[in-house]
Amino acid sequence: MSRLVFACFALGGLTPGPTPTDYCTNSFCEPGLVNVGCNPPPLTGGPACAGKNPEVMEITSVEIDFILDKMNTLRQSYASGAHTPTFPVARSMPSLQWDAELASQAGNNVRSCIIGYDMCHNTAQFNNSGQIGFVNLFDNVAIHTKTYFLNEVLLTISKDKEYFENGVNSYSSYNPKSKGVDLAHVLNDRSSKVGCALQKFDYLGTYFYYFLICNFSANLIAGQPIYTQG
Repeated sequence: MSRLVFACFALGGLTPGPTPTDYCTNSFCEPGLVNVGCNPPPLTGGPACAGKNPEVMEITSVEIDFILDKMNTLRQSYASGAHTPTFPVARSMPSLQWDAELASQAGNNVRSCIIGYDMCHNTAQFNNSGQIGFVNLFDNVAIHTKTYFLNEVLLTISKDKEYFENGVNSYSSYNPKSKGVDLAHVLNDRSSKVGCALQKFDYLGTYFYYFLICNFSANLIAGQPIYTQG
């Protein structure tokens, strides 16, 4: 499973969102940053998708429940103290709920067929949102289904615990340059909402990519705890 690693690095799979927002007039971003929702790629894909048979992979209500169940099971496990002493009991960690606009913003990224994080994916409601991303290259669509990929993503996130146990990162002081960022986002107690989108497109005619982005309602803050100890 390949993550997105960069210097910083039902759903809106088929629809831009219930209430389109003009992200060009009000970007909800820091000065100088362009919101991914300003002039986003069409449902047919951006220019980089040309010749790659792009396909928006709708995340169904069943798959939304699957994603939420896996992420919330992780949150409950860590918040309850099941991973002490590396992760002490949390004071409070609300269950994640699905947010259609965060999912729509994720779709605005993945439909570009350009693998990477975007500069800004904030919304009117969430003006400091977090983001994780995964990409993998496959050669057999019959075996490597959407469900297979989503399960692999969530399994990979759960394995991030090793980066904390080995002292590479700490729950008490988030470091954006450390490994384990995906698990950190899932355990962020400031987040209460999440939305994801998935794109499939060809590579060299024989292989294909699954490219997933998930946006969270709150971002991690450098030097601050991932969650508050209770």
